[in-house]
Amino acid sequence: MKSEKSHHIFLFEPLNDSPISVLWDLVLAFYVVRLAALYSLLTLSSHLLLSHLAPSTTTTTAITTLLAAALWTRYVMQRWQVPPAVGFRGAVGLLAGGMIWVVEEVLWGVGLIVKWEIDIYPDLMLDDLSYGVAEKDRKGKT
Repeated sequence: MKSEKSHHIFLFEPLNDSPISVLWDLVLAFYVVRLAALYSLLTLSSHLLLSHLAPSTTTTTAITTLLAAALWTRYVMQRWQVPPAVGFRGAVGLLAGGMIWVVEEVLWGVGLIVKWEIDIYPDLMLDDLSYGVAEKDRKGKT
């Protein structure tokens, strides 16, 4: 009798023993969470450090944060010899991105960081957006 094939994506060859397979999945999950936590800690700390040491434009901060994130990604992947499987590295990246998002939302809620604000139309008032009339046009008519 043939055994049924599992529809799960495995990083390594699945084991036949069920308890061993479950333990192996738990070890891999712990490994992914640990790498994601380390990566998010390194990226977030470098972002906070760079934004407070050299306060400048939003663009400069975004570029240095992206550069630091790329360097930390390379370091984490090389240091802990993460296999080049897209699913594995993608899981680490998505989990780390989620962790960074949660931490930034908490820090923003507490008031320790300020979210990036880009004012595309500085001459428009918030009330004027609902009427579609610019402030300078209203001043010119009155």
